[in-house]
Order: sequence, then structure tokens, then C-alpha cells
Amino acid sequence: MPSHQLSRVAIVLGLLLAIVLALSAPLSAQNPTRLLPPPVHPSRLAQPELGGAILEATVIRVADGDSLKVRIHGESRTVRLACIDAPELDQPPWGSASRAWLQAHLPPGTSVRLVPKATDRYGRLVAELVTAAALSEVSINRMLVEDGQAFVYPRHVHQCDAARYREAQDRASAQRVGVWQEPGGIERPWAHRQRAREIRPHRPQPLPRPGLSWGAGQPARSQPPAAAPVLKTPAEPSSAPPASAPSAPPAAQTPAPAHRSAPAATLRPDRPRPPRPSSTGTSDATPLLSSPP
Repeated sequence: MPSHQLSRVAIVLGLLLAIVLALSAPLSAQNPTRLLPPPVHPSRLAQPELGGAILEATVIRVADGDSLKVRIHGESRTVRLACIDAPELDQPPWGSASRAWLQAHLPPGTSVRLVPKATDRYGRLVAELVTAAALSEVSINRMLVEDGQAFVYPRHVHQCDAARYREAQDRASAQRVGVWQEPGGIERPWAHRQRAREIRPHRPQPLPRPGLSWGAGQPARSQPPAAAPVLKTPAEPSSAPPASAPSAPPAAQTPAPAHRSAPAATLRPDRPRPPRPSSTGTSDATPLLSSPP
């Protein structure tokens, strides 16, 4: 191709490139971030170190600032948000505000992802909850801390990225948002629960009965003193014959009157029938006792 033709092609390409640049410049000047996703703070992004089996769930309802009920594979489960502790509902107005924040961000029907950490003594699933935001996943647990709606739970923060959680809490404290509006923050929820348990009236314990053992340090069951053994001495033999006891004379049987005699059918078979008196007025039975001389 001759050189003059090459120069013409180069000029045409240059003009086309200039036209494209001129058309794209006004669009970027009017809205330079129109095609870009909204910025998300790095502390709110779910990190790949969370690990564990990720569960897909759907929000049913929010109970308070750090627990909610979700549906996992058609089964209803209660989830306790890991690594944080939100104010209790009896800590007004902070408890209600924390629950309202979670209800606004997780309305019923929201699809979420759970990263399980453990199961607490109440049978709740302790997990970190993440939800989609633009092209990233946002940790709801850290969002609560950064917006001043919950505290980092020192006892269980090791289950999550402790450094990022503490950084989020430091920013909330510096900006004095939420629970940090009071100097130093409000009473911590775990301290509030402990104080409530201490002032709760206790049921009186029954007094131990005498002689019963109630555990260590209590008197043991008392036993009656053992009786001293009684030694029997053998009786000395006697040369005199034993005296016989006088026999009692047999009792005389008095004949029953004729008008009070019982019928034969009512008499017992082993009881002898009393003799009937004769017509002369005397009994024909032989008397058992003789008259004295």
C-alpha cells in the first residue's frame, strides 16, 4: 500500500478515536460513579476466614438486638448472633433501639447466610450472619457493633475476627453513636444480667431436720447409743422338788332355765347341751361338786 494511503487511514482512525473520547467525556463528567457499586466499609465485609459450613436461611422474625428466628430447610431455628452482645430489652431505650435496627435491616423474608460457630445451652444456633450488599457480603454482627447497637462480647469474640470487631467498636466509641452516647458506654449487657440475678429474690431453703445430713459440713445422721449386752448368769440347781401349783376346781355348770334354753339349731357342735330339769324339779345330771360334809 502506498505511503499516502497509509497516512489517510491513520488520519481516519485518529478522527474516530477523538469522536469516541469526546462522546464518553460528558457522561463520566455528569455521573462518574453511575456504573460503580456503592462503597462498603472494609470492616463490614465478610472475610473468607469465617470458614465452616455456610447455611442458607430466611428470616422469620427478630426477637431482640442479637437473636432472631430463621427457617433453614423448612425447619424453624433460633439464631444467637455470635461475638456480640446487644442491650437487653429491660435497658431502655437501648434494647428497643437495637431490636428496631435489626428489624429494619432484616425484615421477614430476607435471605441470609449463616456461618455456624456453636450451639449454646439454650439450644440456639450461635452464628455470624451475612447478607448480600452490592457485590460483597456484609457482616450484620459487625454492623451492629459499628453502628453502636451492640458491644463486642469479650467472652466469645475469639469465635470471630476479634481484631476487626474491636476496630469497629473503637470507631463507634469515637463517633459516640448508639450505646456510646453516654461517656464510656452504657452498662454492659452481661453486667446487667449478672446484677439482675443477684437482686432477684431467692426461694427460702427448707431447714434441715434434726439427725439428717444435708451435705458437706452438716452433722451426719445421729445414731442411738448401742445398748450394753446383758449377761445372763446360770441359775443354781435346787435339791428341793419344785412345788406344784394348786389346781383350780372346775367351775360348776348351772343348768339353763327352760324358758331360756336355746334351740338346737343355734348351738355350736362342740358345746355340750345343758341337761333339762326333771318333772320333780331336780336335775337328772350328776353334780360336779359334792356338798361339804
